[in-house]
Amino acid sequence: MNCDKHILNKNNQSGFTLIEAIISLVMFGISFAGLFLLFGIAQQTSMNTQKKMFLNIMANRIVETIANEGTNTDTTINPFNNQSLYDGSLNDCTVGLSSYKLEWCTDLQNQVGGFTGYDGEERTVSVVKDGSDLLINISLVVDGGSDGENLVQSYFSRRLRKGQL
Repeated sequence: MNCDKHILNKNNQSGFTLIEAIISLVMFGISFAGLFLLFGIAQQTSMNTQKKMFLNIMANRIVETIANEGTNTDTTINPFNNQSLYDGSLNDCTVGLSSYKLEWCTDLQNQVGGFTGYDGEERTVSVVKDGSDLLINISLVVDGGSDGENLVQSYFSRRLRKGQL
């Protein structure tokens, strides 16, 4: 009987079966795919945060340029006298833009990409004279990936008073 017991123990080998190995590889693959997906989402979020930061800086730069030119004694470039130099779309840098708008448009294109035309995307500067004040509204909405379904937005408004510049 002792001899039979020894033979039975000899056939019982420890280790992984083929099915156990395949199941563990499938589990590892699913886990890795999930991590890879999360990495892609984190990378897209980081890029969109950088775009949002640039859009905010750009909007502030546009307002500061207009405010600075508001103190200029040259009436042809003073925004209180000539709003059209600053007002308009920044979608297309190839159309005859003033030097200010061309610079803003080019910087936007270089930093966040060209205008794609997705629904809701816009790049506009509105400069409107209100009595002796200027109302400046800047709307910068750019593609944040996912084919226009994820837009990065920045809106900025400011009232410039001629006597306070």
